[in-house]
Amino acid sequence: NANKVDTVRCKFEGKCEITVETRRFCKGCRLKKCFEVGMKREWITTEEKKAEKRKIIEENPENIIQRAHALALAHAHPLGSCIVDEFKKELEIQEKRNVKD
Repeated sequence: NANKVDTVRCKFEGKCEITVETRRFCKGCRLKKCFEVGMKREWITTEEKKAEKRKIIEENPENIIQRAHALALAHAHPLGSCIVDEFKKELEIQEKRNVKD
């Protein structure tokens, strides 16, 4: 969990290249890069917010994108659109899983 920033460390001396393809391999370097481009520590999603997002998805998947936009605007930070894009990707994954079931 990135909320425990001090415990998120790189196992490879902090020199990992972070791209869309590699970002999940090293949480330490990914978090470091996020901070370098202007992310604030308070923007890290808490466990409570994650649970709230899961509940929203389960309750009403049709409105999730609208709610994600509203959430991003409410926080009004430059990474808002990135959050919405990631949310859309996650929604697509969830929908694909539901179709398979």
